[in-house]
Amino acid sequence: EQGVKVCRCNSEILSLLKVYGNKKFRKRIGGERIQSDIIVYDVFGSSTCGEAPLRNGRPDARMVVAGVDYGFADPVCIETFGLSGETWFGLDEFYARHITDLRLQPEIDRIRELYGVRVFYIPHDQPKIVVEYHQIHDAKRPPTPMNERAVFIQNGDFKRKRSGIAHCYSLMETGRLKISERQPNLRRELKIYSYPDRDSRNRGEMPMDLNDHAPDAMFLSM
Repeated sequence: EQGVKVCRCNSEILSLLKVYGNKKFRKRIGGERIQSDIIVYDVFGSSTCGEAPLRNGRPDARMVVAGVDYGFADPVCIETFGLSGETWFGLDEFYARHITDLRLQPEIDRIRELYGVRVFYIPHDQPKIVVEYHQIHDAKRPPTPMNERAVFIQNGDFKRKRSGIAHCYSLMETGRLKISERQPNLRRELKIYSYPDRDSRNRGEMPMDLNDHAPDAMFLSM
């Protein structure tokens, strides 16, 4: 109705519109041309999907990390990955809109306790999640050697986003990054996360600020 030009991804755009549901997203969808043939991660496909090997019913990973793209009107997304051998495997995903700090804290605890994650990588401009988590956690139950708090590292400076995208792209291209069935929103956004046009991609410019919450959480963790 707004004259949006969409190539092959109309149903996915509409489903994402329902998830986001905020004015900013609707405005950008209405004002930008979405070109599904200029996909950021055009190497993503069946060959880049897979599950981590298991040992005693648990992921056999020597290192587990998580990236957090924090929002309220926009979705909160936590993508968790484990390193098995030389390959990163997706393990877990949390993706929800209108999540308060009180509701987010149990999810962080769940991921921390289920996978042994203590380090959560967040963008440099999201310190609130750190303060709120520790305030809530300390009041709820003081840390002990068996119950340590999560550690948040502001590793994801979005000024370095281009290099983060390039790193994840290289890992996918060489078979060292596998996306799990447990990460449906990451799989969905990877299919439509796009550059405005082919020239902008060739010039190394930033992708459009759309459909990027799960991919951002992925590059933060990597």
